[in-house]
Amino acid sequence: MAPSVNNAILQVPDDAWDILRDCRAFFLKQVVRLLQEAEPLPEEPLRAFAKATGAYFDDTVSTEKRSRFDQLGSLTASRISLLGEDDLELDIRLGSFVSQLLEANARELWRVYLRFVTLLGRPDLSPGDNPVGPKAVATGLVALCKALDDDHNRALDRVTRLEEHFAEFLPGVYLALNDFLVSHKVSAAQPTLV
Repeated sequence: MAPSVNNAILQVPDDAWDILRDCRAFFLKQVVRLLQEAEPLPEEPLRAFAKATGAYFDDTVSTEKRSRFDQLGSLTASRISLLGEDDLELDIRLGSFVSQLLEANARELWRVYLRFVTLLGRPDLSPGDNPVGPKAVATGLVALCKALDDDHNRALDRVTRLEEHFAEFLPGVYLALNDFLVSHKVSAAQPTLV
């Protein structure tokens, strides 16, 4: 059985936009701090990481709901390029990175997810599309590796090193984020089983 959210009880706060803006800033500040603690990096790559992570957050909280088909936009066969072997390996590695962090942070992420459902008024929000979930961090890492001009092996090594660091310290970020949302009186949506 898959968990679902009961949408009859969602109480979106009147100041949801302000809370969301502050939540985004808080999250970005915390994950950039974690990244700096793991690897002292120049300003420009840090900015690329924060920008990509923030863009993921923004896309996820967007109220515009699009189907997967609509997200393809004007993609045509001539615009589709096959992933190279190295790109595919990095993509698989990032998928593993996301899975490991989801597992390491399951309880903390679930609490934050339920508060985001309320904050956004979106009972259809998938737990995998949590705006502050590991996918956001993975998106930032792709931009970081590009900004550092990492070759394939260096990018894989960087993801592996950072996975251990984020697995250890990201739960604290999610606990603080949950406390932040509680302090702004964002209630948790009530999960139901479907």
